[in-house]
Amino acid sequence: MNTDFKVNDLLLAKLLGTVYLLSVPVSGYFGWLGYSFSYHFFKFSFFLNILLLAYFASKYSLSCLSLSAVVFFFLVLSTVGSIVNVEGVLLGPFFSHLLFFVVIFVGLGSASATYKILRRDVRKFDNYFKINIWLLFLFFVFYFYSFRSGMIPYWGMSSALPLILPFFLLRRSWFYVFLTVLVCLLSGKRSIIIISIIQLLFFYFFMLKTPFFKKSVIAITSLIFCFVLTLVFPEMFVRFEGFSVDGGTVDYSALTSGRFDEVLVFFEKFSGDMVGAVLGFGLGANVIVDYSFGSSRVLHYSHFSPFGIALVGGFLFSIFIYLTFTVNLYLAFRLFLKTRSYLLAYLVLCGIYYFITSLSGPALFNDVLFWLVLGLLVFCNFNRTFAYHLSAGGIGDRRTFES
Repeated sequence: MNTDFKVNDLLLAKLLGTVYLLSVPVSGYFGWLGYSFSYHFFKFSFFLNILLLAYFASKYSLSCLSLSAVVFFFLVLSTVGSIVNVEGVLLGPFFSHLLFFVVIFVGLGSASATYKILRRDVRKFDNYFKINIWLLFLFFVFYFYSFRSGMIPYWGMSSALPLILPFFLLRRSWFYVFLTVLVCLLSGKRSIIIISIIQLLFFYFFMLKTPFFKKSVIAITSLIFCFVLTLVFPEMFVRFEGFSVDGGTVDYSALTSGRFDEVLVFFEKFSGDMVGAVLGFGLGANVIVDYSFGSSRVLHYSHFSPFGIALVGGFLFSIFIYLTFTVNLYLAFRLFLKTRSYLLAYLVLCGIYYFITSLSGPALFNDVLFWLVLGLLVFCNFNRTFAYHLSAGGIGDRRTFES
């Protein structure tokens, strides 16, 4: 197999990366306007990125084979579970769960090939990330205007902005850090705003070699800035206001956009069948969720992804995935503290993003990058090639985090 990443492949990866960054907010915007093609655009981007990563993995090198073998074992168990639980299996969810495992294999297997892109000189990605954040800024300004003018009734559009923010933090591009945070606020998506704040705090207090007093001043200044924003643009923080019902109690369903109802239904299903909870209910398993705000849906996943995985492969599978992710994220952070590697710093911040977002959305089911980041963390922690590059003086044109 080839070892050097070709220029044309790099350009293709950048192009589809831009499509990935724009697909969710753009499809969501046109979806709220009632255009049916919006969902197909999202699916097109989803499959395009899977095909691209599969192409890179087959052309350059496969990775995480041991981890993929364990996942395959759970796929076999899930297949057996679907045969045993045949009355509770729906055909659509069955193929969705098969695709879910394909996404895992592609994400983990393409980690080595993706590493060949990321270990290039970080400065070569400056213009790429700047162009993308300006595109997202223009889009979300228009989206915010559409919400204010009444064209769209909902404010809270998801995006992958926490993939961009770490790059500008590591490059010390403070103007673009500010611009990215502003775009997060314009999106109105609570989870994205919270994750971005966590990334900022983690970077300042655990990664940046700056006196504690200076870090505290920066943190206090940022809080004052956010307070001023709430006074000048109170509508930007309306998504964080409490939702109450008669009697002054909090409506957790409204506060979590129905996720609280999902958790209760999944918990009831698991507590009613301990064998199914441990081993899973198989491919095509599903639950009916009656939301407190009146609607009802048949779900084969959960916005709280640990339950979504457990539905298919049981809590053994769910615990294995999250334990593997957490341990490798911790090991990568420890290795970063020793090496000050750009790549490790970026992966740790992106790992924080995907770990948290999987707790509030079905990221493990519809986003191959969760599994790609997991594969990259495993690759960097245990691959001899990466260890050699670290010993040679850092990742990305021999540049370390402090240079």
